Amino acid sequence: GAVAAADGSLTIMRATATDLQVGVPFAVVADLGRFEAGRLAGVMRELAAVSGRSGPIDPFTNVLLVVDALADSLTTAAPAAIVIDDGQWIDAPSLTVLDRLLPLLPDVGASLTVAMRPDTRRDLASFTDRARRLGAASTDLGPLDEDAAIEILRRARPSADESDLAEIVTEAAGNPLFLTELAHADDGDVAAAPTGADGFRSSIRARLRQLPDDSERAMQAAAAIGTRFDVGLLASVLDRSEIRAYDDIRPAIAAGLVDDTETDLRFRHALVRQALIDDLPGPVLRSLH
Repeated sequence: GAVAAADGSLTIMRATATDLQVGVPFAVVADLGRFEAGRLAGVMRELAAVSGRSGPIDPFTNVLLVVDALADSLTTAAPAAIVIDDGQWIDAPSLTVLDRLLPLLPDVGASLTVAMRPDTRRDLASFTDRARRLGAASTDLGPLDEDAAIEILRRARPSADESDLAEIVTEAAGNPLFLTELAHADDGDVAAAPTGADGFRSSIRARLRQLPDDSERAMQAAAAIGTRFDVGLLASVLDRSEIRAYDDIRPAIAAGLVDDTETDLRFRHALVRQALIDDLPGPVLRSLH
């Protein structure tokens, strides 16, 4: 999605890649393309129509058409900052589009920032090498230091014992995601809160169980839609009004599981959605799709 500065001087275009969409062609680019969805959607419809008439289009042609659509949108918009999170899950066609876009960025007045885990995929390594050759900078982010991690927990639990906070920091190993989850934990005893990836998922499930039944069902439907979803589509899936659908999702927003970005709704982290997907029986998940 995109957020424009109040004075129109900059457009920030954001997308979060997810493991569930790594095999979906152009998933990340389509997420970025929400700032001008009609332009990108038109290109995708054109590709589908041509493919239906004359068979599959050469994948390289697909990429060139999407690059052209994205570059054209960037040229006609205010200077843009493209930000992609969890880049290790970028689908291959989107990565190729970004690779082709790299040398065009100065001409269209845009910057590109990709946050990803290191040493994950060979094609990502090639992409980062090419970006560096074109003058891009890279920064390795290590874990939070103890003082920063303690400060996060202290703000969340001002009455907790220092020894409890230190224990959590040690177990979380400076991972900001786990520390943030602890900051949202409802359990009054910080030391009893779970840590690590398994603990994170356990904590999510515990908070989901505290939601009203209608809210939990709405969250399951939202998880089937994607990391980002709009109220209109959610209402359609749930077969209820948009007002009712938003009311159903509101407790999840209050619980810190979903963010309302004003343009759409999104899961606070892909692992929140993954926990919901994992708990859905296959037939139920397929029916939601």
